[in-house]
Amino acid sequence: MCKNVTVLMKYEWKKLWLKRRVWIAVAVVAMFEILLNLSFLTRFYGTAIRTSDGAEEVFMESGYERMVRDRSNARDLDGRQIDDALLSEMRRYAKGYIRTRKGDDRKYEQIYRLLIGVWKNPDLLMDGNAADLYADWRELVRQRGQSFYLSREETAYWEGRMERMEEPLTYRYAFSWKNVLEQTLPNGIMVLMLIAVCLSGMFADEHQFRTDQLLLCMKNGKNTVYWVKMAVGILFGVCCTLLVYGISFAICFALYGAEGFDALLRLDVLAAPFDLSVGEAVLIMFGLSLLAGMLESALACFLSERLGSNVAVMAVMVGLMLLTQFAVIPREWRGLSQLWELMPTSVLNRYKFEDGRTVALFGEYLTCFQCAAFVYPAVTALFVWLGKRRYLRSQVTGR
Repeated sequence: MCKNVTVLMKYEWKKLWLKRRVWIAVAVVAMFEILLNLSFLTRFYGTAIRTSDGAEEVFMESGYERMVRDRSNARDLDGRQIDDALLSEMRRYAKGYIRTRKGDDRKYEQIYRLLIGVWKNPDLLMDGNAADLYADWRELVRQRGQSFYLSREETAYWEGRMERMEEPLTYRYAFSWKNVLEQTLPNGIMVLMLIAVCLSGMFADEHQFRTDQLLLCMKNGKNTVYWVKMAVGILFGVCCTLLVYGISFAICFALYGAEGFDALLRLDVLAAPFDLSVGEAVLIMFGLSLLAGMLESALACFLSERLGSNVAVMAVMVGLMLLTQFAVIPREWRGLSQLWELMPTSVLNRYKFEDGRTVALFGEYLTCFQCAAFVYPAVTALFVWLGKRRYLRSQVTGR
């Protein structure tokens, strides 16, 4: 039996990769992922500078020059505490936000961007202190929590988690991890599109070429063939996720290095109540992306068997993606909204870390990420089971 399964697995895997559309789709997605990570190199940035005689002019720099400068300045700030001493050093930089050719006033830019996200008003940099900064920061998180209609228990829970964070916070250079975290949503969309294109014919091709009835008459046709096809489809979804994230990790690590895994997530997602590092956030998103890839693969295989048409499968999956991207359920409808936002295109977004809504279970509070880690495998199993029922019935109803 094991020998038969191994042979069938190899055959189905080879048959999948013999399709021209699979190679084209993989090549297009790989190229798009590379361009997504390197697109800044094609840009030019204009910067207002002040010359030695007091005149102002625009200084142009390429995307690569800007990346090298920002990377160097951020590394110089690595390990600095965001306290009154650092704010005092930034006073000269904050005045008019004037840049010079020498770049001396540019070294605080990463800190400036962080602070302006909390204070919103650059004028506060002139007289605000660290105590004001952290008080306003906590207020920002609280207000963001109110927009999600958190209960009193949830508010108290997150405030307790935030109190564990030592202040003042320490800035850490973490460009690679921040870039990968920012790309989780486009990565998820590319994986879904790749699965929709490549797995749409997993079962539909058998119906269209009229070989399905022949397979069902074979010794392994009713059970083994189905499980092999579904396993190959799910394995392909996992490989798609590994491909997309592998390209993203490789380019980011090559450009920025791998430092900063333990940098606080709050330094990137300012209103996040989670006491996580940015590296841990990336690993959470990567793990959920793998589970989402398995779920989407099972869905594609189920639709392929149910609809019996490549085009119909792609249309349904792309339609679902667009629907979950643009359709919004009001957060006042808490339960329905939380359930809707468990969709992969909603969960795989770095700003989802601002969502403090939880599900109480046996005295514990489960976040949306923990719920997704349970829901995705369960729904994957459901699609596998539904596909199996449909596959067995097709022998009777298929013709």
